[in-house]
Amino acid sequence: MRSKTKTILFIAIAIAWVAIAGIGGCTKPNFEPTPNHCGNGVKDGDETGVDCGGSCAACGVTTGKIKTMRMIDVDNGVSTTQASYEYTYDAQGRISVLYWVYYLSGQPADTIKLTYTYGTNSVIELGFNPYTAAVPSVRDTLFLNAQGYVISSTRSGAAIVAYDAEGHILSSAIQGNPVYTNVYTNGNRTSYTDNAQTITYTYLTDTLEYRDFGAINFEGKGNKNLIHVASFSSGSTDTYSYEYDSKGRVTKETIVASVAPAGTYSYSTYTYFD
Repeated sequence: MRSKTKTILFIAIAIAWVAIAGIGGCTKPNFEPTPNHCGNGVKDGDETGVDCGGSCAACGVTTGKIKTMRMIDVDNGVSTTQASYEYTYDAQGRISVLYWVYYLSGQPADTIKLTYTYGTNSVIELGFNPYTAAVPSVRDTLFLNAQGYVISSTRSGAAIVAYDAEGHILSSAIQGNPVYTNVYTNGNRTSYTDNAQTITYTYLTDTLEYRDFGAINFEGKGNKNLIHVASFSSGSTDTYSYEYDSKGRVTKETIVASVAPAGTYSYSTYTYFD
């Protein structure tokens, strides 16, 4: 059973242009917590660059560039892979190639290769199945703002996407997706509201979110910290737990819904470019 929050978390991957642990407490590695000033978007403290150097991560280290991501559902103890992604980036840290494999019940896995070509304030997305087509076709053209985040695309049509000064999405009205608004507090999305529900979030404030989702979906800056609990207006909750590598990066994220039967949950695994 795919968590409702997981669906929202990866809505940017599921929308048209991308077409696209353990359960319980958090199992933290033996590393010192990253100082709070290392994720505030300014050069302060003992930093030698913005949020890097000194007691923060070394400057120039791409700690959050995701290499692979795999999304898995566990229903009554039986695991089913929903999708897997493999990313390549250019010299400027922008996504250049995405291999996307998705799985439908009772059908063979399908693979799509997406490539990205960058212009001034735009990105052309080419896509094809490398096993069935030799020539890629244009799937979409994304139009970006000065921050490098998407504001509209030829495929989704007219869109209204508003960002704050830090690059967080405040509201979005993308064709084919719910109109929604976000509220951010101290670098974290504390609420999400669409026409069907409101979700509020609490965070693990001593653990930074290193996964750079903005680099793979063009949809703004992510949260400063890792989500702990998502509470839905319906009364249900999703509880998150994590496993980490030696650098403090998430290697497994598990989500358990309060309404799910025993043995039913979802999780995602990650590898990174070191």
